[in-house]
Amino acid sequence: MKFSVFTPVHNCSRLRPALESLVEQTYKDFEWIILLNQKASINDELIKEICYTLKDRVTVTHISDIQNAEDNGYIGNYKRLCCSLATGDVLVELDYDDALEPNCLEVLKEHFSDDNVDFVYSSCYEYKDGKTVAPFSAKFGWQYAKCKDTD
Repeated sequence: MKFSVFTPVHNCSRLRPALESLVEQTYKDFEWIILLNQKASINDELIKEICYTLKDRVTVTHISDIQNAEDNGYIGNYKRLCCSLATGDVLVELDYDDALEPNCLEVLKEHFSDDNVDFVYSSCYEYKDGKTVAPFSAKFGWQYAKCKDTD
C-alpha cells in the first residue's frame, strides 16, 4: 500500500518538521507531493534539501507549472491540485508547518488494510512554548484527552 502525503506550501521555511517526520517514518512506501503557490519558490534551499533527502519519493510542483491551474488563494483548491498529482493508494494530508508521529503511516496501513475502512481521521496536539494547547473548544464539537508522555 502506497501513501501519497500531500502538502500545499506558501512558506517553504517552515517545512523542516514535516521533512524530518517523513524521514523518520517506520513505513517507507510513500510519496510526498509538495505544491508551491505563487508566494513560494522552487529554488528555496529547503526545497532543494527535501529533493536531495527524499529523492524519488518527493514531487515538488509550482502551481504555475500546472496547466489551467488557478492560484485563487483558497487552500481547498491547493489541496485538490495536490491530490490530482498523487499516485498512491491513500491520501494523507500534512500541513506545511506540521509533523507526523514516526509510526503514523504504519498505523494508517493497519487501519486501511481493513476492507471496510474508507476514511481515517487522526487526533492532533498543538504545542505552544512546550505546552499542549487546545485551539478549539467543545462548542465546536472538539473533544480532548490528556497526552501521555511516551518517553
